[in-house]
Formats: sequence, C-alpha cells, structure tokens
Amino acid sequence: MPKPISAADKAALKVVIVTLDMHLAGAAERALVQLRRDIPGLHLGFHAAVGWSDPRALERCRADIACADIILVTMLFTQEHVDAILPDLK
Repeated sequence: MPKPISAADKAALKVVIVTLDMHLAGAAERALVQLRRDIPGLHLGFHAAVGWSDPRALERCRADIACADIILVTMLFTQEHVDAILPDLK
C-alpha cells in the first residue's frame, strides 16, 4: 500500500525574510537546516534593507517577494525602507 504522502508529492515552499540588517541571518540559517528535515522543499530568501543603496539588491528582494509563499518583514524603521517594498507586498 502506498504512503499517503511521499517525497515526490511535497511542494516547494518559499519563505522570504526582509529586515533592516543581517542580525537574523545566522538564526535563520540554523533554523533552515533543521526545518528542511521536515520540509525538504523549503527555500529561504533573506534581504537586508541596509543594502538597498544598490538597486540590484532591492530588485532581488522584490523578485523574491513576488514569488514567495510566506513573507516576514521586521525592523524596517524608516519610511524610505517601507516605501521601497510596500507596493510589492500588496
């Protein structure tokens, strides 16, 4: 009898974290290692607003937001940072 859920049936899940700086990066990477055991298709995008002076970094963030299943936004203290991605979050 086949299993109700097999590895081939698991869909990829894309999570994007957008934050002020890289303060969460280490914790997110450690959590990702453990979470991938239960969610093999898990992908994590991590973007720090302090790097958005480079337009390419901001565009990479927007592209990740556009295809994310779950988006976590934290510690964006300036209106400039919020305004940079707010249209993408709507």
